[in-house]
Amino acid sequence: MRKFVINRRSIIKGLAASSVAGVASMASKSTIALNNKQTCRGFSSAEWEARLSTLAKYSSSRIPGFSVTYLSKNIPEWSQARGLISAEQKNKVTPDTIFQAASLTKPIVATIVMRLRERGVIELDKPLLEYFDYPDVMSSPEAKKVTARLVLSHRTGLPNWRKVEDGLTVKFMSAPGEKHGYSGEGYIWLQASLEEITGKSLHQLANEEVFEPLSMKNSSLGFIPDRIKSKNFARAHDGNANLLGDGKVKKIADAFINEGFDIAKMHFVEARSRISSSKSLSEILKTHPTHVPVTASGSLVCTSSDYAHFMRVFTNGSSSKFMQDESIQEMLKPHIKIKPYTSAGLGGQLEHTPTGMAFSHGGFNRGFKSFSIGRPDTDQVAVLLTNSNEGQRLRWPIIGRLTDAGHADFLG
Repeated sequence: MRKFVINRRSIIKGLAASSVAGVASMASKSTIALNNKQTCRGFSSAEWEARLSTLAKYSSSRIPGFSVTYLSKNIPEWSQARGLISAEQKNKVTPDTIFQAASLTKPIVATIVMRLRERGVIELDKPLLEYFDYPDVMSSPEAKKVTARLVLSHRTGLPNWRKVEDGLTVKFMSAPGEKHGYSGEGYIWLQASLEEITGKSLHQLANEEVFEPLSMKNSSLGFIPDRIKSKNFARAHDGNANLLGDGKVKKIADAFINEGFDIAKMHFVEARSRISSSKSLSEILKTHPTHVPVTASGSLVCTSSDYAHFMRVFTNGSSSKFMQDESIQEMLKPHIKIKPYTSAGLGGQLEHTPTGMAFSHGGFNRGFKSFSIGRPDTDQVAVLLTNSNEGQRLRWPIIGRLTDAGHADFLG
């Protein structure tokens, strides 16, 4: 059987060749659908459902499955799913399928910080070392300059990830505040500080500050058994749709749970110390010193619908009183230029597209790629979750097209 190569040309060719009636029957039915009179950026629901079915067909040799949700002021929710949870088991993705969303965790963490700031719990410009003596950076004089604001806008001077041979020490690559440099290490440091300040685990903070207020019932930081009760979760695949297994986040959570630990309440520093006391867990530390069940850098698991409703906070203002307008505007304010038309906000990236500003973030854990975009000027949100290393092939034809944001870049 001939494999399709998915690119922009093949997508356009496939869409043009397919009829609405012919491909709509291939679709997995969404739990929430538009009627045929409603539109997403000029397309009827039937046309978009056909488009997704064609994309699923032409990308199946690379991307087993995906879930997408679109929201706007006129469309409360349009959620669709296509393809397979597992290429081997042949079970279908549904709009309720839970994906590992990787770095889509970071805007969640930024929102936690801003809500705590509103109550005077943390300051954006106070050095993090005044909150917590984070041992991984204590030997560096630059560490005294790092603040929550610099972490959230990726200006700490830290690498994305430390070298494994450096063990529990993370080294600065540049002076804090000097330039933009995407850093998961910065978010891990911020996590340790938040847990010290509040006495709560990051998962507990996410539940209290984001998931519960926004009714994100299928979201968790890490695979927390009491939170993620569904067995309907996507599995990881490489760029040729070969099954890789459960993926990093679930694998690490299972390893700790099998040792009898309550990972929902476990702090980062505590989790890492537990690794050294367990032979089976010590293998995780050898892989990477920051691999624990719950991390601020990339442990989010969720549905596309849940994350879309979270993103709506940044396009619809604070009408729900979830967060102050001042906090939202601070997050959407350019803090440093990355590229000519791209800047870093707090927790996300600001894209100046030909049709207006977009607030975006992407995510990549081995076997999963995810993308989210919000348009504050037009009150639109689109989220795409995939279970493949090649998921980026669908970001332009789906969420870029839905929001008219074109080829926006995505952090992650």
